[in-house]
Amino acid sequence: MTHPVDNVLSGIREAGRQAARRILPKRARDFGSRALDIISAVRCVGVTGCRRLTAASAEGRSTAMTAFTVRSLAHPIWIRHEQSDVNELVHTVFRKTYGQWLPETAPRWILDLGANIGDTAAWFLSRFPTARVVAVEPDPANHEMALRNLRPYGSRAIVVNAAVWPTDGELVFLAGDRPSGSRVRAAQAGEPTSCTAISIPTLMRRYEIPEIDVLKCDIEDAEETLFRENADPWLSKTHHLCIEIHSPAARAAVLNAVARHGFTGRPYRDIHVFRKTARF
Repeated sequence: MTHPVDNVLSGIREAGRQAARRILPKRARDFGSRALDIISAVRCVGVTGCRRLTAASAEGRSTAMTAFTVRSLAHPIWIRHEQSDVNELVHTVFRKTYGQWLPETAPRWILDLGANIGDTAAWFLSRFPTARVVAVEPDPANHEMALRNLRPYGSRAIVVNAAVWPTDGELVFLAGDRPSGSRVRAAQAGEPTSCTAISIPTLMRRYEIPEIDVLKCDIEDAEETLFRENADPWLSKTHHLCIEIHSPAARAAVLNAVARHGFTGRPYRDIHVFRKTARF
């Protein structure tokens, strides 16, 4: 359960951040953000853990992996020795980016679309001990990491190797220059496909999800298509959204869709949070 005071504090923090963006030069803002990253990391893994994180990020892409015990997670989390995984851990677990303005009643079902290495799902499962999470990730290597990280949570964690899309089918998978930057798109005529597409209604039927209490979405601009096409059936059964929006076209598609269903929203760092239950 999220205490109402936590949501008030989220608003104060974001108001302060927005004020700093207006007043401070970019160099000062970057320094402040980096300082908060370090403070959050020390609080979560200690000084020794921070040194291990620094060593892991310095190696570049590597087959080596390290497990970290984090105060806010019920089980250790594995990361690969590369900057992308370190950044994910800082962004989602240490800084709790997806933990702002959460429902004040404990969620039962959470969809994590673009689950990466399972870091956000692990945070949700630890924060809400009775919740179940369906984590959807198209990148095969990230999917394997998510399986490793979410296995200790047992049947509460369901990991799906697919890309979420308005309809079921097949897509083209495009690997990015970092593990967190892969994308998918529709195939052109005669083009071979390389990724399974699954719709949110199919996920809800398959796992018997009556309503989506929290939907987290970071799918590298595919949110434009997801919210533009066939979104009404599942949005009508969704109560809370945390979305990273990657383009002006995606922003328009998301805002048009959520407006039809009575969501109100506000930004926090690089995500947008929307909810139906009450205004912020």
